[in-house]
Amino acid sequence: MQRYDKAIAEFTKAIELEPDNDSRYFNRGNEYRRLEDNENALIDYTKAIALNPNQYIYYQNRGVVYAATGDFKKAVEDLNKSIVLKSDNAFAYKIRAFCYQKLGDKAKAQADFAKAEELGYNGWRLEKFQRVSSDSCFFVSAQENCFMHGKIFARRDFYAKSFPTNRSEEHTSELQSLAYLV
Repeated sequence: MQRYDKAIAEFTKAIELEPDNDSRYFNRGNEYRRLEDNENALIDYTKAIALNPNQYIYYQNRGVVYAATGDFKKAVEDLNKSIVLKSDNAFAYKIRAFCYQKLGDKAKAQADFAKAEELGYNGWRLEKFQRVSSDSCFFVSAQENCFMHGKIFARRDFYAKSFPTNRSEEHTSELQSLAYLV
């Protein structure tokens, strides 16, 4: 935690020097998210979007935070914007599918899961796994995306042990981003 607090302090200093730099808010938002400080993460992601509304990842990350807090409607709105900005964003389709599933729209959920797979997002083959530990989620199906109690229980060490290493650099980065976002 101290590491994240230090990073937040450094990004805060950088923001003071460059208050119109969207990436500073985005990066500080990521650090808040690592601390599970969703409120401040949302504030910073929202500020980053206000400064630069053309970054798909800003909407994606804010959407993931909304999903993690159970606000699936807002999550879908942000993921829609992310997909408009980057139509081949398989990760956004996967998370949006989960949100649709939670909202009870099975048809849209299935369509998004299929689109994510079509785009090459083959991660999270959760049906292969069992309970990782008493604290982690139970992998019910490939469609549950390891969400439990509004959080994704996924960390870098879990990925290293559980997922194949033959992933593209972009895909690996997205998995690591998710691991620290939620």
